Amino acid sequence: MALQEKLDKGRFVVTLEIQPAIDDDLYRLLERMDCLKGRVDLLNVSELRKPTEEADSLGTSKALLGKKFDVIFQTTTRHKHRPDLEADLLEANRIGVQNILVFAEGYTLTGSSPEEKLFFHVDSAKLFSVLENLKSGCDLKGYELPSPVTFNVGSGTDAARGKQTPTQQLREMEQLVEQGARFFQTTPVFDLDEFRSFMKLVEPFGVPVLAGVMLLRTAGMARFAQSNLNVHVPEWIVEKLATAPDKLKASIEIFTYLVGGLRDLCQGIHVIPFGWYTELPRFFDAAKLF
Repeated sequence: MALQEKLDKGRFVVTLEIQPAIDDDLYRLLERMDCLKGRVDLLNVSELRKPTEEADSLGTSKALLGKKFDVIFQTTTRHKHRPDLEADLLEANRIGVQNILVFAEGYTLTGSSPEEKLFFHVDSAKLFSVLENLKSGCDLKGYELPSPVTFNVGSGTDAARGKQTPTQQLREMEQLVEQGARFFQTTPVFDLDEFRSFMKLVEPFGVPVLAGVMLLRTAGMARFAQSNLNVHVPEWIVEKLATAPDKLKASIEIFTYLVGGLRDLCQGIHVIPFGWYTELPRFFDAAKLF
């Protein structure tokens, strides 16, 4: 079942962040994904800032599709010319990718003021002009394609400010929806009250939201997220990780708490494991993600 069909039917969707494999690590990555078959709806494959011969996001996407995983190809618009963006999208279509997610370059937070740094800017005019051409069955030079190319398009957004979400960010989200964005994935959520306030602001857009859920291994990692990702990590989470004799158990309990609260607030979650793939079944079992 396609992503949008699942969302339209009210299914609580689970996506998972995957880093592109490097050389021989692709085989190991595919092996580690086996335990997640039937447990995640889609795998997000991040785009590398500088692809190499040894590591390539579309190559990883193709391998995962070959293993019968559904994929979201995560691309960027900033610092790309339209022909570069078109080439990426045509190759994604060729290998069977149906879903794309757009962010600013490398998740970079932009702007000089605190308010401007709170959201991911997407060059939507550039992106959707390319998409419209492909959808019409032509490339940017006007040459006819073998068939029209369409994608289910989503975008990243920042949910960390709750009711203080900048007006500029909300305007951009609304513009993306008007242009064709069908879903949003958010930055990591740790404060359910803040996220509830954010969801009230974006509810009028009528677009599904998948909340980011980061797996925290230590208190230091929680503090790093708070300092570097501009997210609010409640002190009880930091304290729990700092004092717990079993860090994995504490991390699973935090994950279960967050997922339980998010079920009533949004349409799914986007899990950010930072390589903790083999432990994910324990997290999913505890949170009753089947």
